[in-house]
Amino acid sequence: MQAVIQAARPYSHELLPQPECEKLPYYSALKYIRQRLEADASDFPENKCNTANWIVSHATELEGRAGFYRLEKHRSKTLTYHAWNYDKERGLYVDITQDQFNWTTAKAPPIAITRETDPFMIYMPVLDLREWKETIAGMPIADYISALKAELAVLTA
Repeated sequence: MQAVIQAARPYSHELLPQPECEKLPYYSALKYIRQRLEADASDFPENKCNTANWIVSHATELEGRAGFYRLEKHRSKTLTYHAWNYDKERGLYVDITQDQFNWTTAKAPPIAITRETDPFMIYMPVLDLREWKETIAGMPIADYISALKAELAVLTA
């Protein structure tokens, strides 16, 4: 009897290569924000896209975006609400919570950066977040962002 080996479908976004990501002026801030949220926000990144979007957009120069995330490649009709960030200058989508979505056995990297032409991210301007209220690590989100910005200023000085 011959064993059939089925390969796991790879994560199939067109990710920016890691060396290019690391050259982005905000990448070290994203790594720090992600690390902090993993420690401070329960079950991060599960259902934390709005929170992460709001924090990243207020702690960096990246804009907040919201819309739908396509769970499968082009033909799928399976969409779910999602929020991420946008680098307008470079035309990049930046997402620190995309790894909450499973891709069979593969997952997105902790910081997923793709071109804005990524067919999985469907931007809907009407869904942009104007204000987000949550408590993280016992602090209102505005206070958390202020503390995070102060820490980032020290790290990048």
